[in-house]
Amino acid sequence: MTESFSIVLDSQLGPRTGILSLEYHQQEVTGSLSILGFENPVTGEWLGRDRLRLSHSIRTRMNEFPCQSLLEVHQDRVTGTIWMDETRMRCYGEKLGRDPDGEKGEEV
Repeated sequence: MTESFSIVLDSQLGPRTGILSLEYHQQEVTGSLSILGFENPVTGEWLGRDRLRLSHSIRTRMNEFPCQSLLEVHQDRVTGTIWMDETRMRCYGEKLGRDPDGEKGEEV
């Protein structure tokens, strides 16, 4: 199963928007985080029914920062924290590909 979320990362420089795409293989998760103009590979695992632990990087024009994320997925929403070293940033978003009535629609 594959899901994509439109996300907002609350960084020190203000909110940054992106797309988190995840593919589920039983307990394992792979995918990508597209943010700041770069597509970053994502790997991780389910921790229980609605929590994900992900490893990835966030690239900028100047550097690449290794990160960990702990996210909760509830229905069509994702919330959580991304951290790199001592820096923690809130992350939240909504599933793409749903229409306002909750019916499955085309991916945006």
